[in-house]
Amino acid sequence: GFVHEGVANPADWMLDVVIKSQPGIVATLVEAFEVSRVIADDATWMARMAAQPQPVPPGRHEAGLRTQLRCLSLRLLRNSYRHPFLISVNLLANLGMALLVASVFYDAGNDIGGAQNRLGVLFFLLLFLSLMSLSSLPIWHEERLLFRRERDASTYGTSAYFVAVYAFDILPLRVLP
Repeated sequence: GFVHEGVANPADWMLDVVIKSQPGIVATLVEAFEVSRVIADDATWMARMAAQPQPVPPGRHEAGLRTQLRCLSLRLLRNSYRHPFLISVNLLANLGMALLVASVFYDAGNDIGGAQNRLGVLFFLLLFLSLMSLSSLPIWHEERLLFRRERDASTYGTSAYFVAVYAFDILPLRVLP
């Protein structure tokens, strides 16, 4: 007795039906599905696939490492060019922090207190750079899905991706400033 009007996504509609229905109705829906043609077709397809397993071809990279690096580097440069605000904010924050630290610890001295101050600056800069690198976490999270899909399709290898990201993201935005 449930009719899908075609307005909503069928999966969302079915979840709404299951959530809003009584437990007895949900059990009836499950039983109807277990005897439906859909599950019979799935069982036939699974049996056929189990009877005739297809070997998975080994992953291979058609392009050489140089070509992979060139393509990945161009993509990373294009992404950096599309987000100039990220680069400018990163450089301005690093420049501002460098000026602040330089002005505070300009005349630290050569005694024990000065050495302790310089050691404190090193810990502070390590903390600052660590927190600045947190800005790349959302980007890495989004890129992870793309990386997995392209690596599984043998578009490029893990080493080429790592070298390109190191050269065009980590090095200019995290290490050099």
